Amino acid sequence: MHMFNGGSCERGGRLNTKYQHWRWQPHGCDLPRFNAKAMLERLRGKRLVFVGDSITRNQWASMVCLLDSSVSLGLKSVNPNGSLTDFKLKVMLKDYNASIEHYWSPYLVESNLDHPVVHHFSQEQILGVHSIAKHARHWTNADILVFDSYMWWRRPKLKVLGEDWGKAKGENCYNETEPILKEGYHANDSYSGLRPMVENAIKGLKRSGLTVQIIDITQLSQYRKDAHTSIYRKMVGLTKEQIANPKSHADCIHWCIPGVPDVWNELLYAYIFHF
Repeated sequence: MHMFNGGSCERGGRLNTKYQHWRWQPHGCDLPRFNAKAMLERLRGKRLVFVGDSITRNQWASMVCLLDSSVSLGLKSVNPNGSLTDFKLKVMLKDYNASIEHYWSPYLVESNLDHPVVHHFSQEQILGVHSIAKHARHWTNADILVFDSYMWWRRPKLKVLGEDWGKAKGENCYNETEPILKEGYHANDSYSGLRPMVENAIKGLKRSGLTVQIIDITQLSQYRKDAHTSIYRKMVGLTKEQIANPKSHADCIHWCIPGVPDVWNELLYAYIFHF
């Protein structure tokens, strides 16, 4: 399966593959093993839509790869470039009449950064915080919706620094090959402050009769400083200085595939089958 958005770190030249072999083990229970055939049957006749930014696309690509080996080549179609009018990347599983889609909408609401190709993290943003209908019409008939938009709301202050991992000031995930093994680790960010706000919002939705499930992947992902795409993701527009100093442009936001996004989908799989 084609790796979208440069998720294959091996293809990008990464030789150390230890990051692929870690698995998340919760306390008090065991995650069910991801069964691609069972998932495909559960998706028969349905639309699974991931909505959000490139992190959501990371998870979408992981799900496509997890299911790919169980679908015959002639029974699937892939549109790797998406449509510039509906902003979608779509994999159609013909034998199951199912689709797995990613819809680009970094803020979920309308913004001037909604174009799936022509946008940049450093652009000044203009948001229509009460305007979601233009996007929502594309996922109205979805059977399973996965949302994410945290990263873009944090800009321009979003940074991943090695100081949280005991490294020198200004260091990042470049050349990291081991996860953080200290149980209970939290990165020095706003996660702990945001979580109560999210929980209160979910309670408000439930009182309105809408059931929304939060699958908290933040802390479990923070352990995995070894699993970012780092310099092994194709990047455009790099200067000669950046090319000469790889750690200056290491991507410490996105994730290698196989890797952490597979764990997110294992949790999603468990939720779909057991809740």
